[in-house]
Amino acid sequence: MIRALATSLFSALLCLAASTPAPGDPVLRAGFVPVSPAAQLAARFTPLLDLLSAKTGQQFDFVTAPGFPVFMERTARGEYDLIWVPPHFARQASLETGYEPLAAGGKKVVGVFLARRDGPGAARNIRNKTLALVDPLALVSILVLSHLEDEGLRADRDYRVRYFQSHPSAIEAVRRGVADLAGVSDVHVEQELTAGRADLVEIARTMEAPGLVFLAHPRVPEPTRRLIRSALLSMGESPEGKSALDRAKTGSLVPISASDLKKMDKILQKMKSSPGR
Repeated sequence: MIRALATSLFSALLCLAASTPAPGDPVLRAGFVPVSPAAQLAARFTPLLDLLSAKTGQQFDFVTAPGFPVFMERTARGEYDLIWVPPHFARQASLETGYEPLAAGGKKVVGVFLARRDGPGAARNIRNKTLALVDPLALVSILVLSHLEDEGLRADRDYRVRYFQSHPSAIEAVRRGVADLAGVSDVHVEQELTAGRADLVEIARTMEAPGLVFLAHPRVPEPTRRLIRSALLSMGESPEGKSALDRAKTGSLVPISASDLKKMDKILQKMKSSPGR
């Protein structure tokens, strides 16, 4: 009985040691691409980071940037230990800085065209009108512009583009009459509906692209990377994990490799030639 109790206590102490950061363990900076204002982004992803910390014993700091260019500059300088980015940014970070992909969101990225109820009834009716987008580097912006190009419509030739700081501000531009349409992510359209706002209508959707990718800087020790990858991929196995993933709107996390990211080369090229760059 005493031996069994001692064995159980020893096992419990081992588990505690594995999940509790040792004194002096570095806090890893987790950088999240600024698709929303910082407060909204933190509310969306902090529960996921908190659970990841509980599962790995590693402490994380949530950080973001004031815009896409600043975020990518900081990524290129290696200021983030972990990044959570769209797949074309993931490909660039992997090529240029050696970031290693750990997991990807199963939820695909989709661009949605929103307009006022008395506005253009279809995306192809955008001629001589104004389109609100987030940063030209954003995957959704690239998908939206590509969708219009497939309709034979070119930015600056057939319609005007105005860029805004975030998806919510692009949506608000349509609401205020500053723009005729907005091209934003389906996640932000869902937030509009959840908030009970129904004054804008969806008039088209773009093709799908792979989900957001979680990557680690090469300076993060390999054992730590393996631990984080394992925790991410098993995140959906518990009610708490499912809740955190629902809050983050990523879908279930799935494996991804550097070779998987090669599929983003075409979109990466489009990003580098996008209007507004």
